[in-house]
Amino acid sequence: MALINHFRKNIFNLFGLSILLSIFLGSCARHNIEDIELICNFKVASKINYYSTFEHWNDFNGDGIKIITFNIISDDMSYFKQNGEKENFKIFNMLEKDCPFKDSVLAPYLSDGTGIYKSIFGKNEEKTVIIDLKNKVFLYYYDVF
Repeated sequence: MALINHFRKNIFNLFGLSILLSIFLGSCARHNIEDIELICNFKVASKINYYSTFEHWNDFNGDGIKIITFNIISDDMSYFKQNGEKENFKIFNMLEKDCPFKDSVLAPYLSDGTGIYKSIFGKNEEKTVIIDLKNKVFLYYYDVF
C-alpha cells in the first residue's frame, strides 16, 4: 500500500511539473512571436512553425546570442515580400560577396538563400528578423553585447 501511495504522489508531482513547464514554454514562444511581429510590423504567427533554438551566453557578463529558427508554412512568399517592402526591410543574397550575413554566425542557417531582413538596435542589443524567401526559412536573431 505504501508503494502505491508513493507512486501516486510522484505521478501528481510530475503532472504538476508538466503543467507548469507547458505554461512557461508557451509563454516564451508567444513572447518571441510578439517581439518578431513588433520588428516586422505585420503578422507572422500563422505563417511560421517553430523549428529550433540555438543560444550561447557568456557566463561572465551575460553577453550572447539567441537564434530561433522557424519554417515558413505559407506558400505565399509574396505576403512576406510585399509587407517587407512596405516596412523597409533590406534585401540579402547569400551568393553575393557583400552579403551582411556571409561570414556571420547566421550563414549556416541561410546557405544559398535570398530574401529580406530588418534589424533594430537598442543600447546594448540587436534584434534582427531574417526571411529567406528562397528556402522558406524565418530567423529571429537576438544579440546582447
